[in-house]
Amino acid sequence: MNMLLASRFISFDETEFRLGNDRDVGGTRAGTYTNNALNRGGARSTRSNNHVTGGLAVTAAGEFLPPLVIYSSSAEKEENMAVNDEWVASFGKTKGKYGHKQFIERLPYIAVRRNGSMDVKLFMEFVETATFDLYPEDTVSLEIKLDEFGRLVMGPVMWTCDTGPGRLTSVDGELGPIWDEWAKKMMDKGVILNGLLPNSTSVAAVMDELFRKFKIATRAATQKVFAKKIKANAKAVTAKKLEIAQRLANDESVPASEYAKVNVVATLNPSDLGEILYGELDEDGYAAAESPIAESFTKEKIEAAHEKVCV
Repeated sequence: MNMLLASRFISFDETEFRLGNDRDVGGTRAGTYTNNALNRGGARSTRSNNHVTGGLAVTAAGEFLPPLVIYSSSAEKEENMAVNDEWVASFGKTKGKYGHKQFIERLPYIAVRRNGSMDVKLFMEFVETATFDLYPEDTVSLEIKLDEFGRLVMGPVMWTCDTGPGRLTSVDGELGPIWDEWAKKMMDKGVILNGLLPNSTSVAAVMDELFRKFKIATRAATQKVFAKKIKANAKAVTAKKLEIAQRLANDESVPASEYAKVNVVATLNPSDLGEILYGELDEDGYAAAESPIAESFTKEKIEAAHEKVCV
């Protein structure tokens, strides 16, 4: 690999962020997280139908790109799909140079789709948006140019991903001409799309190397956040019970809505994802050192994954 272009070689793949079960056997993605410390007389658990997809990418220079997070929506029409501000409030920033001369900071790219999954249109939008956000358009070209000191000032950007659904598969129907036109436009601008066979590169693909430990860390972080929510919920329920008892002792009426609050169950929801992935943010808005994002996508680990795959 030409090391001058290492920051422009991007490996991309998707993973499911499960706010639920550790087994997915098809159908609606409902799942359960169990708090083992409370597993007496029946499991204390949370069940969720939320399907959230993460699109993660790294460069051969060891940089981690701002993630793409795809939430699900019950809206029928795409124009009615919206991001709830609470969902993204706890996301951390990502820092890198990419195609810039100085370090830049970015929050994750956020999208909403009916099934919470990648589709062809979203893939096109994401690649184009991320490319020219992280790599100034006047520095992206099929032609490679260096300055007088041998530093890269212009060159192509290559995205490598598998050819699964919503990515580099052949596009039929009304999106076919749109895809063809877009792919040609990207190539003319210096953006190259390179595909690997789907689900056949578990040993060879860079992102699969990085995902192994990332998924383990994410599941552990999910359990930690759930345990925290159970504790907070138990405290709130106890306080509500005491409040109701005091009101009854004072001969006050207590509406059914207040009684219902003592039966609230702790659950995981989309607004928990930021804390799961980034932990408690530092004062500058970056991920905690022990968080899945910070631990799994260090420069050293990204470079090691490339070395293992490319050797």
